Order: sequence, then structure tokens, then C-alpha cells
Amino acid sequence: MIKNRLLITGGSGFLGGHLVNQASGVWDVWTTWKTHRITIEGVQSVKLDISSEKAIQDLVEKLQPEVIIHTAAWSDLEKCEKDSERAFHINTTSTEIFAEVSKRTGSRLIFISSDMVFDGFRGNYKETDTANPINIYGKTKLTAEKFIETICTNYVIARSALIYGHPFTGSNSFSEKILNKISAGQTMPL
Repeated sequence: MIKNRLLITGGSGFLGGHLVNQASGVWDVWTTWKTHRITIEGVQSVKLDISSEKAIQDLVEKLQPEVIIHTAAWSDLEKCEKDSERAFHINTTSTEIFAEVSKRTGSRLIFISSDMVFDGFRGNYKETDTANPINIYGKTKLTAEKFIETICTNYVIARSALIYGHPFTGSNSFSEKILNKISAGQTMPL
């Protein structure tokens, strides 16, 4: 039986690791990592610098995946605020490149965005509500969404809310960041 090829960016991250684990055995799974290699039987793991346009293009054109799930991002809110240029390059420019190459290859692009595209004053947002990000991370995600909507025809944008739990790959999660701060007797502004 021939399995469809799936590329998951950020497989060593919290969400990416769980997706890779769930998809393995069902899909022909390829995943990317930057600093922490992910090892799951039957999954091909490739080091990728998502700030490199050529590296992204070469990988996607070589693999010709049916679906790309783009989870890789720089999601540390404090660091994004301190270095907005890097945040936009990693979160927005790389997504624009994935949009362009997925259109060229005919791959379906599933982009993991964030509820941070909203200001949070009201809550219970619908996808038709006007986005109004109040931090750099949210702004990078909204800009990336707009690139996808402009470039792609075969895409899904999933705006996730706080994803919590234990990481599958040993990476950090927001939940663990909170637990570590509490254990150290520190406060965590939310």
C-alpha cells in the first residue's frame, strides 16, 4: 500500500512532535528540525533552517508532499517582542516561502496560526471576526496568514489557542514553562 507523503515542519517542537507521532504509520512522514533531532521509527527527519528560502524550496520540491503542516515558528512572546525583525523573518517570511513552493508543487498547506491574531478583549472569536494583534508574535502570524490567503489556493489556516500538555519530543511546552516558574517560586504573567 502506497502512503501519501506528509511534511511536518517543526517536528521537534511541542505540537509538531505530537503530529509526527500521530501521523507515523498512516502517512509517509517527513519532518524537519533545527536544534533537536526527532527520532520516530518510520519517520524521516531532516535538519532545516526555515530562514533559508533555498533550503525550503529544495526540500519541498524534492519531497513533493501531498500535504505540508507548517508548525515551525518562533513562539516565545518575550523574545519576539525584543527582536521583531527575527520574529517576522522566522514566522512570516518562511511561511510566505512555504506558500509559494506549496502552490508550485500542488501541496496542500496547513498553517498553524494563533488566537493571538486577536486582541483578547472579548473572547469567543469567530474566524470572521476582525483580527487585531497586540503583540509581535500575533502580528507575525496575521501577516503570514495574509501571505497564504494571497498566494495559495489549497490551504487551511488553523488558529490554535493555548496548547498545553507534556511534549512528546522532550522539547519545552508553555505548560512546563509555567510549572517551572511556579516550582522556582516565581510569578508568571499571563
